[in-house]
Amino acid sequence: MLHRHCCESSGRSYARLLGVCVGLLWVVAPVSPAAASSAPAEKEEQPKTRQQLIADWRIACATGDGSACYILGDAYETRKDLWGRQIKGDGVHRDDEQALRYFRLACEHGYGKGCASLGRLYEIGKGARKNEEEAERAFGRACSLLGGDACDHTDAAPLPAAPKLRS
Repeated sequence: MLHRHCCESSGRSYARLLGVCVGLLWVVAPVSPAAASSAPAEKEEQPKTRQQLIADWRIACATGDGSACYILGDAYETRKDLWGRQIKGDGVHRDDEQALRYFRLACEHGYGKGCASLGRLYEIGKGARKNEEEAERAFGRACSLLGGDACDHTDAAPLPAAPKLRS
């Protein structure tokens, strides 16, 4: 045994001293770092619920964050699955008028995807009456903010050069 020599040196019984030696080992033994810290363990941050996220996005949208407005518009927009059934909202009741409102705010705050979605809703008459002028205006803004594929819906896109004819 490893610590037998410390207990044999005195004239007392081996069993009695063994208890003392083991007791000393418990006192001297190192303590785990988690148990050694006297500070209480910090609470792990709980993930936010969908309702809390929506509340945060509303605040961010109201303070001028276009991406938050876009996320809210996307959450409100009605959708159908492959079989034509309405998909339920994720934390909100689907409402195309609200979606149009938030996409308009996103566009006003300079978020290009919001402008493209706003133009799409006006183009198909979802959330408001079909309005080609508003759709064209929103697509033009999306084109100026995003460029590339966003310009496909507007006349602002440069036209390809006409092929030359042989004479």
